[in-house]
Amino acid sequence: MKNKVIKLSNELALRIPQLSTQESRLLYKILYNLTYEIKLGVDGFKSTGNLNMIYNPEQSYFLNMELRVFKEYFTSNVTKNQIIDYLHKLQSITLQVNYLGLDETQENFKNYIYVGNLFNGIYYCEEDDLVQICISEAIYQNIGNVEMCFTLLELDEINKLKTGIGRKLYTLLRVHEGHNYNVLMTKNDFDKYFDFVSVETTNQNKLIQRGINDLEKQLGVTIKMTKIKKGNKVTQVNILCNGLKKLYNAEPLFSSKS
Repeated sequence: MKNKVIKLSNELALRIPQLSTQESRLLYKILYNLTYEIKLGVDGFKSTGNLNMIYNPEQSYFLNMELRVFKEYFTSNVTKNQIIDYLHKLQSITLQVNYLGLDETQENFKNYIYVGNLFNGIYYCEEDDLVQICISEAIYQNIGNVEMCFTLLELDEINKLKTGIGRKLYTLLRVHEGHNYNVLMTKNDFDKYFDFVSVETTNQNKLIQRGINDLEKQLGVTIKMTKIKKGNKVTQVNILCNGLKKLYNAEPLFSSKS
């Protein structure tokens, strides 16, 4: 079976917040389908017609997905309205990414910083039983067709994880895949990434161990975390991982879009 690969810029991958397991599964399914559709177009394959560009007045992209696809991620019986409520919660995700846009002359490109919603809108079309997801040009540039500083995530792997801290740890390791999953970061960056800034050390240790246990149990990997001290103060954190399978940015990346 081929890997169901999600391709994101490092910025976007690292800035996705901790979510509930159900919200996370729906989010990464959307990101996988976006990756698939964008790569399909860039690589010159026949379009499915599920991703369309619209000027309104800014350039936006609309992805169509059948509601049944999301229902498969629920173990219990749920109504359409409950699924749509879960999807609408994803609209509250805000983040910051870089993108390329035309300057004031409309002749030259320059780098811009986008600060805003991951999704501009998530709509349900009852007549066709479709969910329509809207993203901006800035977000579009950070998914699928990313040539430098990108991260590959595997849909089935991240969906196996049971904790938000486990998914954050998994993403951090995937970002450092090119460094043999060797992560070295300052304690300040570590605290910011895992949202530990106002968390006591004892609770930090319990939470990160929960994430380590999650990856070890669900994905069969071994993780070692070392705190590096200068005097009595922890200044750096080193995380090493063994057993996480390699993902490759080469065709074929996908088994199917559904």
